[in-house]
Amino acid sequence: VLQLYVGFPQSSVDRPPKLLRAFRRILLASGASQRVELTVPVQDLAYWDSDEQGWVVESCLYRVLVGFSSDDPDMLVGDFSVVSA
Repeated sequence: VLQLYVGFPQSSVDRPPKLLRAFRRILLASGASQRVELTVPVQDLAYWDSDEQGWVVESCLYRVLVGFSSDDPDMLVGDFSVVSA
C-alpha cells in the first residue's frame, strides 16, 4: 500500500508531524515499477480554527512524504507552498 503523508514544518499552530492524506493499494512483481497518481484536495490541508469557527488552510510550506509505511526510512520527500490569493 503506497501512502502519502503531509507534514506542516512551518505551521503557526500545533499540528501532528505528519498526517495520512492519500493511499493506494498496488500489486507489483519483484523488480517492477509503476507510475501511481495520488491526489490530495486542498481542503485536506485545513485545520479547525476555533477562533474563526471554521476550517483554515494556512499559507505556508508543507511537506509531502510518500512511502509504504509511516516510518519508512526510504520515503520520498518534497516540499510545496500554499499561498492565499
